[in-house]
Amino acid sequence: MRLPILAAVSAIILSACATTPPPEGDDTVFDPFEGINRKVYGFNESVDKAVIGPVARGYTRVVPEPGRRGLRNFLSNANTPVTFVNDVLQAKPRRAAETLSRFIINTTIGLGGLIDVAGRSGLEGHTEDFGQ
Repeated sequence: MRLPILAAVSAIILSACATTPPPEGDDTVFDPFEGINRKVYGFNESVDKAVIGPVARGYTRVVPEPGRRGLRNFLSNANTPVTFVNDVLQAKPRRAAETLSRFIINTTIGLGGLIDVAGRSGLEGHTEDFGQ
């Protein structure tokens, strides 16, 4: 008696997950959160135009290129441990060794990563992330 009831309940639950494809040529996508998504998008656009954009343009005008490059190098160097861990997890020992070497060189000789000494020496960097 339990088996038919269990089968019927399973069929009902699984059929609730099934959806029918949209008609041929219909590219609309069902988004149950469309209203919220549109409000969040509108808010983000407003903040971008009113705050983020002007701050970014001001930063570009005020901070000279060497300063911006140093900040980029520093932030890239700060992310290097994440790349190293991903290299190891992906079983890429050569890339992991290169990443570790870059990190050590740039952190010590490159003044905490402000100067990309390793890149100038021919040891090019790369990125890896946990999504790969």
